[in-house]
Amino acid sequence: MGNQNRALAVAGTVVLSVAALHAADWPQWQGPDRTGLSKESGLLPQWPAAGPPLLWSISSLGAGYGSMAIKDDRIFVQGSNGRQSVVYVLSRADGKNLWSKTIGSAVNNDRGPGPRGTPTVDGDFVYVLTENGDLACLKAQDGGSVWQRRAAIRKYSSHVLTAIDVNFGAIQI
Repeated sequence: MGNQNRALAVAGTVVLSVAALHAADWPQWQGPDRTGLSKESGLLPQWPAAGPPLLWSISSLGAGYGSMAIKDDRIFVQGSNGRQSVVYVLSRADGKNLWSKTIGSAVNNDRGPGPRGTPTVDGDFVYVLTENGDLACLKAQDGGSVWQRRAAIRKYSSHVLTAIDVNFGAIQI
């Protein structure tokens, strides 16, 4: 297992063990208000020396740099499965895979492999943007496809993403 995969597995284990303890939703990048701050109360002022208890862990999500979204009893996260960019939905209680869906091709470049995004959950839908520019809206319950588009990603340099255009008929986002 490479350093990136190890780091993802360790971070996922720690975050998932803490996230499973609390009932608040975290439906998008940096939480419900996109501030990165939790409104949870009653948290321990200091962790025990051995750390928080591990409730479960998972190591089969592949490579990636994204975060996760939590809604109700589900955890939404992106990873790569070989040459595919995948969204996984896990049970918050035990980490079991409830469903997964391939969204597009995975990318491995000089900045590393796998997705860079965080799924966004809004009501009954989950929105996913892959590292290769595939944008999808899925049914949060079962991963059924509502729509999927290929975003045209324009870059002015190799390190700065400047624009994403998605054509929905007459609308440009």
